[in-house]
Amino acid sequence: MLFPRNINIMNWFNKISQQPHELTSEQFADYHNTGYIDPESYTHDRYSLESMSHYVKEEYPILIKTMNISGMNVEFRQSGKKQKFVKPDKDGWGMRDENDNVIYLDDQGIEEADLQLHEQTIHVWVDNMHAGWVGDSFGATELFVANELQNRGIGTELLKLYLEMYPTSRNKPRRLGQMTPAGVGLASKVHREMVQDAMDRQESIPEEALQALIKAEYSGEVSAAAKHQVDHVESI
Repeated sequence: MLFPRNINIMNWFNKISQQPHELTSEQFADYHNTGYIDPESYTHDRYSLESMSHYVKEEYPILIKTMNISGMNVEFRQSGKKQKFVKPDKDGWGMRDENDNVIYLDDQGIEEADLQLHEQTIHVWVDNMHAGWVGDSFGATELFVANELQNRGIGTELLKLYLEMYPTSRNKPRRLGQMTPAGVGLASKVHREMVQDAMDRQESIPEEALQALIKAEYSGEVSAAAKHQVDHVESI
């Protein structure tokens, strides 16, 4: 199983040195959202279950996690394939040997560059149907869930798992990148989940973050630990 690092060992913001659960939803969104993407940029048919049916589960043998979401069996998987990265020269150009063959980084060079030795894209299967993925796309985080299975909480779990496993990219805190309006909403849900997870671990949560839970009311899904802290703030 590939779990490169724990999100709790590093800070997401170099300037304010805070963990995700210590941030307000606005701070979280301001950091991660780098621009607007028109949702019309994505064609509907491209992300249907049928269009994803060519993915074969056996080619993704690493089972990271299983869950039951809305009564469906959900599996998060990776291929485990080793990646190759071209070794750059001092000016950033790819290096070649005397025979004009590409020179690749060795394992140590990949780790020093904070690149992933193995493919980091996480794929999701729902009731044995390939239903989406999340991964790095030129420094931004790209996530898709099949149209038929959206608004079920699958994308929220997929993105949260990815951020927990890969909090940094190229020695910098990871940023999600440009977002559609739906992406902004998804990031907000992920942040609330992170706050609730921290509550379940009985970690201290700033009042600003708790106020966000009070406002959202979590649609009746607040855990016992979260509900206790929210009720406490409301009674002050």
